[in-house]
Amino acid sequence: MNDVVLRVDAADPDLLDDATTALYEDLRDLGDVRVGRVEEAAEPGAKSGLGTALGDLVLSGGTVAAVYRVIVAWLGRSKARSVTWVQGEDKVELTALSGADQRRVIELIVEKHQAVAEHRAAEDTPEK
Repeated sequence: MNDVVLRVDAADPDLLDDATTALYEDLRDLGDVRVGRVEEAAEPGAKSGLGTALGDLVLSGGTVAAVYRVIVAWLGRSKARSVTWVQGEDKVELTALSGADQRRVIELIVEKHQAVAEHRAAEDTPEK
């Protein structure tokens, strides 16, 4: 899986860091996903040059289906409203969905990822 940014939208902005940390830990438990907090320029006048975007995680590796299942399970037990999946120019807002809707979202994300990978592979193949 190429780099993905997950943007947490917590129902209570005061709980955003806790909610993001809980999702971070759940994703790390997958083992094959590299996950980190997104760093951004700190506010003017802040003591350090970089700050952390409280609701953003960046991840790579793993499978779309496994990551998606973790997000849906986390949404079911958290106070977050949604997680926005950002991959390149594509954005998908994930909320609590029915099982059929969850499967369709996974299929769409996987299809898009495979199409991009096939396109890149075709561009890298030398012509005869």
